[in-house]
Amino acid sequence: MAGGAPQGNSNAKRAKLWRAALERALARAVKKGSKTVEKGLDPIADKVVANALNGDSESWKEIANRLDGKHTTVLANDEDNPLVPDEIVVRVVRPKPKKKK
Repeated sequence: MAGGAPQGNSNAKRAKLWRAALERALARAVKKGSKTVEKGLDPIADKVVANALNGDSESWKEIANRLDGKHTTVLANDEDNPLVPDEIVVRVVRPKPKKKK
């Protein structure tokens, strides 16, 4: 859907509310009255790294996705990432002649 969310869809508004609530909670997690989200994220990041070092594959994926970025899948007819062929190969296949009886 190129034009965005359908009319009446309120998911984006809810996502913003949820993000704001998470940011406030992260700021509170460090100390009362703190306004910095980063300090609240540090202990969570420490746990993700510790879990990855202990073999947790979900933590590995999270670290890889954040540091390297998620891989993208290009689909045919994607206007933003069109498939452009490097080479076109034409192969002519002729039917075998039928054997006479």
